Amino acid sequence: PVGDLSISEGTLPEGLEFSFLEGEDAASITGTPTEAGTFTFTISAWCFGTQVSGQTGEKTYSLTVDP
Repeated sequence: PVGDLSISEGTLPEGLEFSFLEGEDAASITGTPTEAGTFTFTISAWCFGTQVSGQTGEKTYSLTVDP
C-alpha cells in the first residue's frame, strides 16, 4: 500500500490543491486555477514494505492552464 504521495518539486497554480487520499492509494487535484501558464511539478510516492523495505518513486508532470 502507498504510504504517501506529495509534490516534492515545483508547484501547482494558485487555486489548486493536491491531496493524498489515505487508504485509497491515490491523490487528487481539486479547485479552480486562478492563474494561467504552464506548471511543472514532481510527485513523489513511497509504499510500505512487507518482506523488504518499502519502495519510492517520482514522476514529473506538466499542467497547462489556458487564460
